[in-house]
Amino acid sequence: MLISESHFSFWYTVTVYEGSDFTLGEFFDKLKLQRESDILLLIAYTGDDKRAGRSIRTGKVYEYLASGKPIIVIAPHDWEMANEIECDGVSKVFHKSQISEMAQYLIDLAQKEYLKIDLQARRGVIGKYLYQNLATKLEEAIIDVIKSRNSNSKI
Repeated sequence: MLISESHFSFWYTVTVYEGSDFTLGEFFDKLKLQRESDILLLIAYTGDDKRAGRSIRTGKVYEYLASGKPIIVIAPHDWEMANEIECDGVSKVFHKSQISEMAQYLIDLAQKEYLKIDLQARRGVIGKYLYQNLATKLEEAIIDVIKSRNSNSKI
């Protein structure tokens, strides 16, 4: 999420999100809509260039994981975030060619009276990428580099 423009009030902050501008209030409306949905759809890069889209960790994944709703993703066969999506035991990642499998998944999902989504597993995925945890990992890496340089300079 990128902040593109800030006005006089916090409430009028305009955010760039999926190529469009909207206010923070509208952003929260989008999160509310996610929580009210039955299932969430995410389409990752599905083109033929195997290098395109690699190593891009979209924030939408973490919004969806936090929603508590099942997620269906259309992505490459070896999409690097598949395990994180499927960690909850309900959500599923499909290749764009798996049309029949997607349809059957949706039918099966619709027929279930109760979904047991592993929210603890989702929290584990989200927790790894919280800013505080990433900052701590960075700090540890910097300390390791400094220690390594100090020990190498004593030789």
